[in-house]
Amino acid sequence: MIRVGLGYDLHRLVEGRRLILGGITFDFEKGEDGHSDGDVLLHGLPLLQGGQQPALADDVLNELREGLRLIGLPGGEIGD
Repeated sequence: MIRVGLGYDLHRLVEGRRLILGGITFDFEKGEDGHSDGDVLLHGLPLLQGGQQPALADDVLNELREGLRLIGLPGGEIGD
């Protein structure tokens, strides 16, 4: 079985928000203007099960961990 995903997320930068990329908070004067934590790096990752994108980076990190676990199963691999 082959599973392929494509995702993207974007937000403009505004003052008064934290800049979070890949679950890491950066010391910067602007952050993403999003309805959640605005982490465009993690929110741009395709979901494993389809459906609604998780609102917080921690939820996306949990999905990423699950994906990596599945890749470690027999027959699992990352391709290009």
